Amino acid sequence: MTTEGLNFDTRKEEQFEPVPPEHWQSDRSDELTCPVCGLENISSDNAQCPQCDSDLNCFKVLDSLPDELPPEKPVSDSDQDIPRMQVKEKSRGMKIVTLSVIVLLMILMIVMIAFLFYQFRELETQNARLAAQSLKLEKETTELRVQGKKLENQSLKLEKLEAQLQARNAVRHPLSETKPPEIMPSNPMEAASVSNSDLFPAQIGDWEAVRLFQLSDSDFRLYSATDKDTLWDISEQHYGEGYYYPVLLEHNSHLGIYSVRKGVRLKILKNTDLLRDIYNSIIVRKGNKIYWNYTIMEGDTLESVVMKFYTTEEVKNQLSVSDAAVQLKPGRKIRILLK
Repeated sequence: MTTEGLNFDTRKEEQFEPVPPEHWQSDRSDELTCPVCGLENISSDNAQCPQCDSDLNCFKVLDSLPDELPPEKPVSDSDQDIPRMQVKEKSRGMKIVTLSVIVLLMILMIVMIAFLFYQFRELETQNARLAAQSLKLEKETTELRVQGKKLENQSLKLEKLEAQLQARNAVRHPLSETKPPEIMPSNPMEAASVSNSDLFPAQIGDWEAVRLFQLSDSDFRLYSATDKDTLWDISEQHYGEGYYYPVLLEHNSHLGIYSVRKGVRLKILKNTDLLRDIYNSIIVRKGNKIYWNYTIMEGDTLESVVMKFYTTEEVKNQLSVSDAAVQLKPGRKIRILLK
């Protein structure tokens, strides 16, 4: 085979030597030199080398970089202290915040403790006040009960004193105010007679009750009356109560209610245990009236009997009807109105 007519490119491939970086940039600022094939005067707008088709953008970037890095600035001690100071300040700030929180919590705790202590003290004070009020109420209640009992006792005493006063008013009269008995007419029928409603024979049972107390002179002691004595005073002095004066009349038949004078001698019962029984046996109560069972003595007349127990004015009131129904026999019991 002939080789005529065949056109072979016998040129050897061109060998491209790399261009050093310092020659990449041509003298003109808008032109480049291809670092691969060394083609010069390439426009900076071209992205590829027209000869070897190498990418020129990367070389442009590399060309824009400085040849040497600037030397590092030495770090001074003051610059090194800045972070430390910042750390210290930050740590100090954290400490201050922590301490502030702790102090605030402590203040809150102190306030709460003080408030609780105050409330506790208030409760104790209120409890003490309530206890004091309770004791005061109990004391007042006790005092009221005591006062109530005292009032009851005083009421009983007043009732007793009232009864004694009523009996005393019927018996006790000062001698200076008591008129001596007037001598009534020899025949009391000419004046009046004892009222049958207030002066009448005692019942047999009453007489038998009196006979149970048979006493001798040894059972009595003698007392000499003074000019200021009354039967009520003598009874109160020796028997403890003035209203026992009918017992004195029972044992001293010579006496009348208004005949107690200085030097008059009276028999006083020694054994006061019999006092109440004797009193109840000789006293008869009819409603609000009190009668004494009087024993008729030898020589008693209707007038003399009445004069023993009543004043002159009272005799006029008592002697009002005929005495035909009243038989004055010695030893017989009749009832004398005392109150």
